[in-house]
Amino acid sequence: MIKKVFCSILLMIIMILVLTCDAEPDVEIFTDRWIVDDNSYLKLSTNDEAHCGHYFHAWREVATYSVNSLSAIVNRKSGSNNHGYGITFGHQDINNYYRILISLKGNFIFYKKVDGVVTNLIPWSNGSGLLEGLNKSNEIEIDKTSGSFKILFNGVDSGYTISDNSFTTGHIGFITNIGDQGDENFPNVPNDTRFKFTNPDIPSTSF
Repeated sequence: MIKKVFCSILLMIIMILVLTCDAEPDVEIFTDRWIVDDNSYLKLSTNDEAHCGHYFHAWREVATYSVNSLSAIVNRKSGSNNHGYGITFGHQDINNYYRILISLKGNFIFYKKVDGVVTNLIPWSNGSGLLEGLNKSNEIEIDKTSGSFKILFNGVDSGYTISDNSFTTGHIGFITNIGDQGDENFPNVPNDTRFKFTNPDIPSTSF
């Protein structure tokens, strides 16, 4: 009887040890808020479910820039397919700005916020020239030298021209949206997006 009890206990210990060895190690929860990576890109990366459905934005407050000519490179390394990321410009405050966001599916949106009211200048549309999928560097370029906004992706005209004069100058920056819990695979896979302005050519450390 004692031998059977001993064997049963030993078997239970062995099973616990096997299950413990096979268990996935705990994943560290982190949020890297606008840090500069090894390639001088500004990085926002998180695997924290507390941020699901939220967005992060950063803008350069020390100077203002014309909206007539701007360009930036953006790259989502990992994360949601369904939530946009991109640039903000003509930024006056949190209630007044322009934004252009792109998605991993090759779509983009151009909208403005004036006195807290959002207006889609170009609703979500296919963006000619946009590279689809993760880990693809896409350059967003704005050209308003002729008086109307022309948007290019990787040097290719998107095919849309928009007239709007809500803002002529303002701060510039970046925005990234974090997916809902069903869109992200937190904490195993972070939402990781990189950004860098190329025109003006300003250091990412200044954000």
